[in-house]
Amino acid sequence: MAIKERITLADFKETGEREFLNYGHTLGHAIEHAERYNWRHGAAISIGMVYAAELALLSGRLSEADVERHRSVLGGLGLPLSYRADRWEPLYATMQRDKKSRSGSLRFVVLERIGKPAILNAPTKELLFTAFQSIVE
Repeated sequence: MAIKERITLADFKETGEREFLNYGHTLGHAIEHAERYNWRHGAAISIGMVYAAELALLSGRLSEADVERHRSVLGGLGLPLSYRADRWEPLYATMQRDKKSRSGSLRFVVLERIGKPAILNAPTKELLFTAFQSIVE
């Protein structure tokens, strides 16, 4: 919490390091919307974090071992790791309205390794869909 407070106070408008606190939130918020906010925030963000890890793997930024670490830690906490396959199109439409989007292009917080966040700008819909296939039930 102290780290989050330091980052939040230093970057009030979310134009720098504070954006990294949104790791897993792009898909996570879309899931919350699809579920009409009946899901716990942490459950939706857990799936979003696994998705972001898979996206980073597919874009050559993160290792398979680090993706598996996500699954192991989050699953070990009893959090969900997958989502319904038939929800891709509505999720994609909701993600396009995400606050991290710039000029109509999606932006994702991803990891280059554990503890090293980065931004993935304008991934293709095909890449996003392929990553989604890695988290479907």
